[in-house]
Amino acid sequence: MKAIILGMGKSGNTAKRILSQNGYTQFHIYDDNTPNAKPLNTYRNQDHGNTLTVVSPGLNPQTMTNYPDTTLPHITNELDLCQRYILNKQKNHKPLIIGLTGSSGKTTTATMLTSLLKQLGANVHACGNIGNTLGDTLYDSPNAEILVLELSSFQIDIMKELLLDAYIILNLADTHQERYTTTEQYHLSKAMGVRHLKENAKLIINHEHINTVKTLLQQHHTHNRNADNADNADNAIQKHLEKIIPAKHKIYFGNSYTYVNGLHFLNSRFNFIGNHNLINLHYALFTISTIAPHYLQTLESKSITHIIENIPPLPHRMEPCHTHHIKNNNSANGCKIIFINDSKSTNAQSVITALTNTSNHDKANIILLIGGQHRRTDYCTALDAINKHAIAIYSFGEEAHRINKLVTPQKHITSTPCKTLREGVQQSIQHALDEAQTMLRNAENDGVGLSRNGNNNTEPDDSVIYVLMSPGSPSFDEFQSFEDRGNRFKMYVAEALRGV
Repeated sequence: MKAIILGMGKSGNTAKRILSQNGYTQFHIYDDNTPNAKPLNTYRNQDHGNTLTVVSPGLNPQTMTNYPDTTLPHITNELDLCQRYILNKQKNHKPLIIGLTGSSGKTTTATMLTSLLKQLGANVHACGNIGNTLGDTLYDSPNAEILVLELSSFQIDIMKELLLDAYIILNLADTHQERYTTTEQYHLSKAMGVRHLKENAKLIINHEHINTVKTLLQQHHTHNRNADNADNADNAIQKHLEKIIPAKHKIYFGNSYTYVNGLHFLNSRFNFIGNHNLINLHYALFTISTIAPHYLQTLESKSITHIIENIPPLPHRMEPCHTHHIKNNNSANGCKIIFINDSKSTNAQSVITALTNTSNHDKANIILLIGGQHRRTDYCTALDAINKHAIAIYSFGEEAHRINKLVTPQKHITSTPCKTLREGVQQSIQHALDEAQTMLRNAENDGVGLSRNGNNNTEPDDSVIYVLMSPGSPSFDEFQSFEDRGNRFKMYVAEALRGV
C-alpha cells in the first residue's frame, strides 16, 4: 500500500514507522528539509486521489500552498494513526492517556505530573509535544500505565480519532496570531479537545476559563448543527461539559514554606522560579488526586513533600544559567548579575509571566532581551509589565525594530534594537556592568549598604541585576529551535563575561 507524508519532523517519522508495520510499503514524502523529498509547495491533493495522507501538525494552513482538507477521511495524522493501528489493537493492556493543553505551562506541568507519578511508583511517560511522540512511546514502552500527552492547538486541530481518558485545559491566552485569525478561533481549538474524551473520562478546566470553553463549544455547535453527526458529537460534548471538574488553585505563602493543595515544602528546595510554577504544580497534584488518587492515599504528607522537592528543573524555562559577582574593594557592598534563560517563551503572556516572576519587587533591576521570528505577537499586552519591572530592553531578530517602536515612547526605559541575539547579549551585559558600578558608587558615597532591589539599607547586602531573555517569539529566524536559542544564549553569556 502507498501513503503520502506531508512534513517529516518527529510526527512524520513516527507516522511512517506505524504505517510500515501495518502493510504500507510505498511512501511519497513532501518536506523542505529532507533529502530526496519533494518540496511541500509541489503537493497537490488532486494528484493522489484518496491515497492515505498524513499531515504534520507543524504545517501552517495559512501559509502552505494547497494545504489539504483535514476533514476528509483519507487525510490523517500521527495521533489518529496511534488510535487506529496501536490502541485499537491492544486487548489486554491499554495505558491511561491524559491529554494536557493550554497557552502556557504545558511542558512544565507535564514534566511535574510525570515526575510526581514516577516517584509515586507509576510506569508513566510524557510524550506528544514534549519528548517522544505518542506513537514511539506506545511502541517503545508497551507496559506503560499512564501517558501524559502534551497537546498543542495545532495537533488538536487535525485530530479525529484519538481517544483520551482525561483532558486538562490549563489556561487560555492570546497567541499564535500567525495561524489563527481571531483569539476566539485559537481558544476554540483548545476547547475542541473535549471531542476526544471517552465516555467516563475526566475533564479538568481552569475555573477562570470554564465559561469561555462552554460558550465557544455551544457557538460552534450552533454554527455547524447541520453537519453530519453534529448532534451526536454535541450530545457527547454536552455530557462532558456537565461534569467539568473546576481547577481552582489553593496556594499560600509562609516565610520559609509554601503550601499547595494542603501540602507544604521549603521554598529553597523547590527547583522552579515564580508563582506561575506553583500554579503548574497545583495542576499536577490536582490531576493526580482526581484521576489516580490511589497513588497519594498511602503516603504521608512528609513523603509527598520530599517528592515535590525532587522534581527536576527544566532547561530554557526561567532557568538561572549564570551568576556574575562584582565586589567593591572599598566596602562590604557587592552586586551580582543573574542571567535567566527563558527561551521557551514564544508569546506575550510568557513575557509578562517571566517579568512578574523574576523578582518579588515591584520595580526590579531587569534588563530584558526580547524578540525573534516575526509572528504578529501582540507585544502591546506586555507593555504594562515591561514598564513596571524593566529598566532596559534589548530587542533582537526580525521583531527588533517593531518592538523598539512600541517601547521607545516609554521614556524611563532604555530601548535598543539589535540585529542578532549575540549582539543583544553583548550590549545587555555591558549595560548590566555599567549599572552595577553606578549602584556600587552610589552606595559607597552614601555610606550605606544595598538591599536586593537596589534601595538603601543599613546592612551591607548584595544588590541584584537580572538579565532576562524572554523572547516572546519563535526562534526560527536565527536558530533551529528554542533549545538551540537557549543554549546559544548561555554560550554568548559565557563568551561575553570571559575576562571580565
